[in-house]
Amino acid sequence: MRHIVLSVCWLLLLSGCAATMGGNDHSPVAPYSLPSNSPYPTLKQRIDTLVHDRLLPQSSAAIKIVSLKTGEIIYQYNPLLLMTPASNQKLFTAAAALTTLGGEHPLETTVFLDGEELYLKGGGDSLLTTVELRQLAETVSGSILPGKSYRLTGDVSCFDDLYWGKGWMWDDEPEPDEMYISPLSVNGNAITVEVTPADTPGKPALAKLIPATEFMTIRNRATTAKKGTPAQLVIKRRPGNRENLVTVEGTIPLDSPTVAQRMSVWQPERYALALFRDLLRSHGIAVSEIGFGITPAEAKPLAVRTRSVGQLLSYILKKSDNLSAESLLKLMGREATHRPGSAENGVKVVRRYLAERGISTVNEVIVDGSGLSRYNLTTPRTIIRLLEEMYRDPVNYPLFLRSLAMAGRDGTLAYRMRATPAEGKVMAKSGTMNGISALSGYLTTSTGEPLAFSILIQNYAGAATTAMEVQDRICILLSGFRQEE
Repeated sequence: MRHIVLSVCWLLLLSGCAATMGGNDHSPVAPYSLPSNSPYPTLKQRIDTLVHDRLLPQSSAAIKIVSLKTGEIIYQYNPLLLMTPASNQKLFTAAAALTTLGGEHPLETTVFLDGEELYLKGGGDSLLTTVELRQLAETVSGSILPGKSYRLTGDVSCFDDLYWGKGWMWDDEPEPDEMYISPLSVNGNAITVEVTPADTPGKPALAKLIPATEFMTIRNRATTAKKGTPAQLVIKRRPGNRENLVTVEGTIPLDSPTVAQRMSVWQPERYALALFRDLLRSHGIAVSEIGFGITPAEAKPLAVRTRSVGQLLSYILKKSDNLSAESLLKLMGREATHRPGSAENGVKVVRRYLAERGISTVNEVIVDGSGLSRYNLTTPRTIIRLLEEMYRDPVNYPLFLRSLAMAGRDGTLAYRMRATPAEGKVMAKSGTMNGISALSGYLTTSTGEPLAFSILIQNYAGAATTAMEVQDRICILLSGFRQEE
């Protein structure tokens, strides 16, 4: 008898789950979804229609929109549903770094001299370029005695030695956005491979590195094809390759423009050191060998390149720069512990920042600073709470807001919502991974009402076109929204 009762219970439970999960192909209900809620029937109906017609039942959506003036919930749908935020994770990193470190906190790349040894010490400046390394070399050349040979030592003691974050996808490498993390970075820890046709069909194509360096090797098997034929080039560095070997294969037609491709480099601190060595030599400074070590306390500073946390912020939020986000996360960990910066300790700072502002972290999963990891989990409610806290921070909000992408104007939203009521009125952070699209930020309605919104969509196949269209159309609706509707 007990078995019969249990069987009936299981059948009832399974039938209920099937109904909830949309066993009927015509069911408008998404898996585990809750009814939407809004005090504005017209707005509710329009957003509901967008979500149901364009996303359900295959995909998941979680949305929350609030008035920053009154705190009123304008619309919400699954606001407590845990979702992978993708690059919306950068909102947490940027807010915590701006608040705990301050916008003026310096990130320094410094050259020191100790006897016959030059030290290049990285301080987490993720935006350092070859041009800036050249400027450091020029300054050094005027500060040391000519005719001597020096050893060049890289100091990467600012951070720990973990190159990647937890849950990063191995096969995304060597994409330049999936770069390796180091406190001594240059050119986003990536390099550009350029391929041009030779002057005669049948000849090998011409391949070179930008910037030129012996640190990476090109194996060029590409040839020049006749005019008018399609380019069929493959430029790659195999995921997991530890030799910094680039292979170029296929054909490029005689009349083709240059084909360029960026890719990450393995051991970016050695890449930066090799470039700096070559630049020192170009300024007449003899460098005998290179290596790594810690700068002695008595070493004399010769040149320094300084960037601030505030300068990194627009790259993190407006351009969605992963390296900058990870660098700031580790820098927060370093400042909190006075030990080499780690993602683990940086995450503790972010969680503490949230807790101190009454933002619950019970179900929040944070493992990196950029959102590259699929382990990260958050909800629209949590993101809205973060946006509300930043809005109420008179010291840090102006820079935080300016650093977000503006719809139709710049950053990752430069080509979204153009020539609509949302252009120039939506300031937000986008986020995209395979099967995941997120958009969260601020906007102003037609009556001047400031709103915070978070629209997280995931579990779809193919491109993010539909998900982004839904996000954009919701923002356009809100930009023309009047509360009497």
